[in-house]
Amino acid sequence: MDQEQSSEMDVPNLGPLLNRTIWLLASIAALFLGLRIYSKVSRGRSLWWDDHFLVASFAALIVSTSLQSVCVALDLGKPNYAVNLATLNKMNMYSYMAGFFSLLALIWSKLSFALTLLCISSGWTKRFVWFIIITTNLVLGANATAQWVQCWPVERLWDSTVKGSCWPRETVEQVGTIGTVYSGVVDIVLAMLPWKIIWNVSINKKEKLGALFAMSMGVFAGITSFLKLTSIYAISDPNIEGAITIIAASIPMLRPLFQSKSAQPPLRGFAHNNYRHTKFDYDDDSKKKGADVEVVISISR
Repeated sequence: MDQEQSSEMDVPNLGPLLNRTIWLLASIAALFLGLRIYSKVSRGRSLWWDDHFLVASFAALIVSTSLQSVCVALDLGKPNYAVNLATLNKMNMYSYMAGFFSLLALIWSKLSFALTLLCISSGWTKRFVWFIIITTNLVLGANATAQWVQCWPVERLWDSTVKGSCWPRETVEQVGTIGTVYSGVVDIVLAMLPWKIIWNVSINKKEKLGALFAMSMGVFAGITSFLKLTSIYAISDPNIEGAITIIAASIPMLRPLFQSKSAQPPLRGFAHNNYRHTKFDYDDDSKKKGADVEVVISISR
């Protein structure tokens, strides 16, 4: 018995480290999302679609994280020779399910931030944001679908003894690479768009830089997406990008928590549901855009 316990202890196992990492990320994402919602609700503001999609994204992240924890309990993180063959198929099945929900979290978190940008953009910028929304859903949606249609019957995905057929491995890798690259590009583009929208707005420079910094945090999610291509273990977990995107989408809404309500004079416009149905008393288009941006910058004050 002692020899068996000793041999088990000698087996390298990265599962516990993975478990701690994914739940730490989920906890940080929960903290930022909770602060985002509190920032609005505590000031009598109602939640809008970007908030709802971010909550849905977090729910998908928790499902994915939970499934990965189940996989760890089934020997995920151990070398192949140490994995219990009796539970291998079940572990593989849960791994595919975790990857699917991780992609859902990624899609919905990007959609949340894009919806926020729709509210403060106009003209070609607004049309471009719509383009990003549509193509992101198509590309990442295709990635999520590919997980379940690459083999038929689907059970062959996790059980090699099931008779059927699967796509060539190269095809699956190409689909995954395209999705990962596009996801990273979208994160960086969405992080840079606020500079186009806010830069020429006539507001306090400190407020402007603070808003730009807060709304550009998504660039870190983009960097994470590109780093995944290098297959570095420390960042290979699919939940990392989703968690960072949730955090990045929440940060712009937290600024009112750290600012005095008297820091700025009241806006000349007013907003219902934070930044929807904004009423302006400006005639100039650029000033109108400025008022719209100010509503977002001053959200929930």
